[in-house]
Amino acid sequence: RYGVDTVFWSAPSTASMQSQLVVSAGREHRDYRTLAQAVSRLDVDVFVAGGSTHSPSSTSRLPAPWPSTIARQTVGSVALRERYADATVVVVPLVETDFPAGITVVLEAMSMGKAVVVSETAGMRGAVADPDAVCWVPPGDASALRHELQGLLGYESGRAALGQRARAAAELRGSLRGRGRGAPPRGRPRRGARGRRVPAYPC
Repeated sequence: RYGVDTVFWSAPSTASMQSQLVVSAGREHRDYRTLAQAVSRLDVDVFVAGGSTHSPSSTSRLPAPWPSTIARQTVGSVALRERYADATVVVVPLVETDFPAGITVVLEAMSMGKAVVVSETAGMRGAVADPDAVCWVPPGDASALRHELQGLLGYESGRAALGQRARAAAELRGSLRGRGRGAPPRGRPRRGARGRRVPAYPC
């Protein structure tokens, strides 16, 4: 099972009500070209923390050149946690692969209680314990990614609902401290640590 430290990856949201921020992170098997195309007509700020040093020869798709509207920086874990806290939505755009590349970023963002959009690769789908806790888009489909972003960016209560469910999933199944616990089957309402129902966002 995959997991992250849900104590460390937890902080109050500092997302701005005046401007919206899309955050992405990592380099392995990433498809930032599709992300750049998807946000090109959206009024959002974009930050990419491309600091992964794993498998530098792995396949990735990058925009050429990078748009000036996308800020990029290599950051450590504490600074990345701050960027997640600032985020309106976290996106994990991936090229097709049968390896769950990007799962760490997905789980970190879920643990932070963020609305997450991720490419539905062959390797990723089975790696997320609660598939309804994130929004899925086909790999390389900029239109589908733009559509999901528009929906989430314009629907504050929907983002909050998805983030709640994501945090609950991280606590119950995705945590390094909680491996081995069961998860409700796909489509069944998820309940938090105290039995409360966590609503889902209809991606």
